[in-house]
Amino acid sequence: MNHPHTTKENNIQTEELNRSIEFNADIIKGFSDQQRIQFLEKVFEHLPLAVFIYDCINLQQIWANKEARKRINISSKYPLKKTLNWYLSHFHADDKHIIIESINAFASNNASEFIAVYRIKSDETDKWQPNHCKSIVFYETDDKTSKYILTMALNISNEEIDMQKNECKRKNEALYNLLTKREKQVLQYIAKGNCSSEISEIMNISKQTLATYRKNILKKLNLHSVNSLISFALETGL
Repeated sequence: MNHPHTTKENNIQTEELNRSIEFNADIIKGFSDQQRIQFLEKVFEHLPLAVFIYDCINLQQIWANKEARKRINISSKYPLKKTLNWYLSHFHADDKHIIIESINAFASNNASEFIAVYRIKSDETDKWQPNHCKSIVFYETDDKTSKYILTMALNISNEEIDMQKNECKRKNEALYNLLTKREKQVLQYIAKGNCSSEISEIMNISKQTLATYRKNILKKLNLHSVNSLISFALETGL
């Protein structure tokens, strides 16, 4: 049972909090566009996670918050001339395909969200730091010449990576079981690096039949490219 004084104090605190929120909301409503931008930039600057904005059409990183700049050792929050190769240079060699896959998926309109785990190393340290990353389409110009991707990356431990890998493997196995026996064979050959002509010959099927299998596999696994199939296979342990 709640103590009557405690309940009364909690109600007063709740009312004060609500008034404070309403007051702050009124202040923000009165901001000019420039003030709103400055306010939001201050919010992003104090976040304990890295935030990047990347143009996946022109392949340039165009903005980074304080934590992101610290991780990859850049001084300006507007690194307008940072190219894809420079960007990829900070990622572990085994993880670069994840970044390329996400950029291609966004650029080809095959994804509106991308979640992955990768390792990144700043210019100031030799240690690889695991990151849990979520990317979403942030803004696209009317003429389609630029598409901005907002990426949020949080440092995680190796133990957390193992937990996520196990969870990912469990989900992948559930999807894998949706495939027919022949579809599973096709996926396994793709994962081994066999080309289409080799798979057709090994399985004694036409290239058209193989293309149909591949299309069905992508649909069932909710994937969009051969590279993503290979990643799926590796994560699942095929």
